[in-house]
Amino acid sequence: MEILRALQEEATVNSRFAEQYPYIKRLITGELFEVQEALKQKVQQNVEYHFNQAINCGGYALKVDTCVFPSDADFDTRVSGILDNFPFVRLLGDTELQEDEYLVLYRARRAGHHFIRIEEDGTVTEKNGSDEPQKFQDWETLRQAPEAVFAVKKEHDMNYFKKRGSIVIPEENSKNFEQTVWEAMQNRKNTFTYHNHNYRLKKATEETIYICSGEEIVAEMITNGEEYDLEIRPEKERYVSNTQPKRPIVIKDGKCQREETHIK
Repeated sequence: MEILRALQEEATVNSRFAEQYPYIKRLITGELFEVQEALKQKVQQNVEYHFNQAINCGGYALKVDTCVFPSDADFDTRVSGILDNFPFVRLLGDTELQEDEYLVLYRARRAGHHFIRIEEDGTVTEKNGSDEPQKFQDWETLRQAPEAVFAVKKEHDMNYFKKRGSIVIPEENSKNFEQTVWEAMQNRKNTFTYHNHNYRLKKATEETIYICSGEEIVAEMITNGEEYDLEIRPEKERYVSNTQPKRPIVIKDGKCQREETHIK
């Protein structure tokens, strides 16, 4: 056909047109359904490519359409910021992973941070910058960094931050445990929540406040109303942080070794 010959000649000198020529040829020769399917596949590939270019390790692990950059704060404050900003994320702690959740591990220190995602089959995946997602290799410089284990809802709003108009977390009002207790006192609140735990304040003396979980004292604060000193009881430090589950998540050769023990 003359028209096909002309189009083929154009494709040899026009690289952009050359990409479309195979589809146009199939359309002209009557392969309409095949072209539709091929174009849909091409569009999907382009969407996935540009999506991967636009997100970092946090966006990939939490399945949101933006980069996640926790601020330069202490580890607990970073974790609090993630929980504050993503209502579909909770700390696993010593609870069980539910069927509608998947696991995300997060490590951070001053030098950097990284998120990794554990798939349903136990495969651990990660994404570095604008690179393609890959099988998890190693924590590298974060081998000794503290780790938070998140349970993330499988079904959630991927466009969450576009609606919020923000891409950077945590928010400026994200606080660590000390700051959260102090804010509750300043606002005359007898109860507050931190890292999935409920706490209440109990006055012991004029200057001593107990911070309780149920009937147990987890910390105490000495304050004159203007300044304060808070001390978490050593045996309750892990409970307050609530990042590590009782059964550590073991990763070997890019595979989660004990995933089944965390699923209820």
